[in-house]
Amino acid sequence: MDGGARDTRFTRPRRDQERTDGLRRERAQCGIHTIEVSFQALKDKSERDFLNQLPTSLVLSDDAVDRLRAAAARIVLDSPDLRGFER
Repeated sequence: MDGGARDTRFTRPRRDQERTDGLRRERAQCGIHTIEVSFQALKDKSERDFLNQLPTSLVLSDDAVDRLRAAAARIVLDSPDLRGFER
């Protein structure tokens, strides 16, 4: 092993630790806020019922995926809790 390889081996853990410490400092300055997101927030009862009836599987029809994505966007964007964070 040449000197360069040893240097890398010894400096990498220090760099990793510095990066980890920096992330910890940043995280300490941030607050954690939770927002409830559920199909109950949907106003359209038939859409809410459809989504609640979907199986919890990794195989869904394209239509079901499109409807889930649209519902998620509506729920999040209409959330009073989320709007409370807007500046």
